[in-house]
Amino acid sequence: MGTRITLGGHPVLSIGNGVNCCGVCQLCTCLNLAFFKTTAGKLKLAEIILALVCQSLLLHFGSPYAPTLGMSYESFLTAVTSSLTTTTLLTVTYVLSRSSYGLIRSSIFVSTPLKQHTSPSQTTDELN
Repeated sequence: MGTRITLGGHPVLSIGNGVNCCGVCQLCTCLNLAFFKTTAGKLKLAEIILALVCQSLLLHFGSPYAPTLGMSYESFLTAVTSSLTTTTLLTVTYVLSRSSYGLIRSSIFVSTPLKQHTSPSQTTDELN
């Protein structure tokens, strides 16, 4: 199920439900590291990286021009910081608890794609 790293045909490291170091003992079985293999996990990592890049660029290059940029600088910095914080907390929660992924995704906190609006004359067969 997990990713296996072998050395000379012998398993050295396996990552799935925790980390299997030598084939005998398994560490951190409470961690759901398989989450990072899913599409949602890859997207969360991409979101974190993008937010880190935006925030570092803002703080490194934008700070001297903050008075000139005004509210746009402060608004974008606030949005990036809150996005980074929320995405990081959600990712940590998903890794620590497998059941939290389904619970949070089904809540109103995580938005789902909107359904296509149809006119009353269209039938359900035409939409499929």
